[in-house]
Amino acid sequence: MKKLFLIIVLKILFISSSYSQIIYRNCNLEPNYDKGSEIVIDLESKTIKVITPAKSGLAVHNINQSFGTVIVSSNLVHTSQMSQRSTEAFTKVMNIEMSFDIENHTVSILVEKKPGITDEFSKHIDDEVAAGRLSYSIQDTCDVENTYDPMREKKLLNEINSSNTSSNNQNNSEINNDDLKNLLAEMNSLKNDLQLTEAEMSQLMKKIYSCWSIPLGLPSNVDKTFKINLQFKEDGSIISAEHTAEDKIKMQSSGQSNFKVLAQSGMRAIKLCAPY
Repeated sequence: MKKLFLIIVLKILFISSSYSQIIYRNCNLEPNYDKGSEIVIDLESKTIKVITPAKSGLAVHNINQSFGTVIVSSNLVHTSQMSQRSTEAFTKVMNIEMSFDIENHTVSILVEKKPGITDEFSKHIDDEVAAGRLSYSIQDTCDVENTYDPMREKKLLNEINSSNTSSNNQNNSEINNDDLKNLLAEMNSLKNDLQLTEAEMSQLMKKIYSCWSIPLGLPSNVDKTFKINLQFKEDGSIISAEHTAEDKIKMQSSGQSNFKVLAQSGMRAIKLCAPY
């Protein structure tokens, strides 16, 4: 019996003057990111989240540096398209640098090979570029929603610049060839995965939200995005549903009780709404 595997990214948006973010919309980031992807910049947590609704995907980068109103990241820390171990293997041989000019509403993405990359993986990347599934360089002007108070934004950017956390993502640990082989297998499997259409995904999410009783009284600064791995049978019943390993750790961490309450409520909604 066929199984459909999805990573559902559930996101709650609160409208609050105390919670600020910078959102890039309507950017042409193809082929690296799907049409309709959004980029959410959180200066407080120094994170950049790229949300791809068509594939229910999420990529998380840490902010490394700021130069005036330009933010730079070269540190991919998570992507829902690969396991965490494969993500770590990827960052040992590849670098993704993202820069955002807040004032001019532009975004630039550079994908580079690192020294030590194997010939096999280097060829795979070149093949992806030749097939139009990846680009080494992307730049576009976007629609930007910035809810930061200008003085607060300037203060946070100065703090990022003064802390200068940039390490250019240099990971000098040994590259494990087995990890790279597993990474190649995962990347190749993505091309063959059964994907829902945007309309089908919209229907799925609409049903989940209809069963979701969002907890009241959550503070505005609670992390509003969490991920759930789902497997379905063809009849729409659930084979398995579980939070990702990253979120499980976060739910048990000190000071994350509100995130745990929110994530658990999302899981209840998914199970309550079944079958799909």
